[in-house]
Amino acid sequence: MTHLTRDAKQTEFLKTVAEGRSITYAAKLVGIGRKTAYNWRGADLEFAEAWNEAVDARGDVYEDLLLESAKSGNATCIIVGLKMYRRFIETQYVHVTHADLRERLKELAPDLPEDEAELAIQEAMKLLPAPRNR
Repeated sequence: MTHLTRDAKQTEFLKTVAEGRSITYAAKLVGIGRKTAYNWRGADLEFAEAWNEAVDARGDVYEDLLLESAKSGNATCIIVGLKMYRRFIETQYVHVTHADLRERLKELAPDLPEDEAELAIQEAMKLLPAPRNR
């Protein structure tokens, strides 16, 4: 892709980032250095705004993947999802019970078989810190 115009490289770069790839990967793909991409961002307000939108879109890609994994019962993804939506915050730890996790899992994955849901909850409970004594 090194034969592309600067505008075409910028467009492809932003598209690649929005699809979930890193800045380094996107820069290499279009045949520029990572520093060049950051220079473009610093010098061009329109490109900088598009960059921010691409990075936000990249986050959406991973959020969607996280949700799909949580729906399949992945305990780590359930905990990360709870943290993302501020239902579980380690620095302000509130005791999360088995019932709390069951309720959230039913919201995320209503069709998950009961035995798989129970295994996921048990795994999630192992990942949680012990309640603090006050």
